[in-house]
Amino acid sequence: MLEWGMNWCIAAHEYSRLVIHSAVLVKNGKAILFPALPGSGKSTLSALLSEMGWTVFSDEMAIIELENLHVKPINRPVCLKNDAIDIVKSSFSDSVFTEKFYDTQKGTVAHKRVHTPSSFKFLKDTPIGAVVFPKYVGGKATTLQEVASAEGTIQIIRNAFNYHVLAEKGFEALADLADKVEFFSMDYSDINSAEAALTELLL
Repeated sequence: MLEWGMNWCIAAHEYSRLVIHSAVLVKNGKAILFPALPGSGKSTLSALLSEMGWTVFSDEMAIIELENLHVKPINRPVCLKNDAIDIVKSSFSDSVFTEKFYDTQKGTVAHKRVHTPSSFKFLKDTPIGAVVFPKYVGGKATTLQEVASAEGTIQIIRNAFNYHVLAEKGFEALADLADKVEFFSMDYSDINSAEAALTELLL
């Protein structure tokens, strides 16, 4: 309830920036947005990449400045559910987790630390380098497929919290984003090959 409440405070009251339901990962001074519906694996991907040289700005929300399309860091842990908890723990045994909370509306939940107070204070608003729509598909090789700008923009709108409130300003920001970055869909099951493919997008 606390986590839901904090998300609602931002989604319902932030009208000066575009807010998208999306994970945000940063590497090489650029951010990748991962817009997706619940259950697509955004948080699991965020937790795994946080141990592979990527910085997590959020596993839940992308907060984008309208003027320059820079995305803001959010100081919060990554929320993992059910099997994803043990997947991340087994992959990176040094990860710092809360205890497990059982029988929630989302099943079993635990939170993974991705920042300390000292590490977070050095993070700065970062330009967006690409937009990737992720989907975990068990046993499938990693595939990145380019998505047309128009379709990618529509998918972002579907995942936006306040696009309808921003109206013309939101439309102009997304039109600018579509001009500046490429959109991709990504199916993956192996995190190492997924990480390599994502790193290439930012070179």
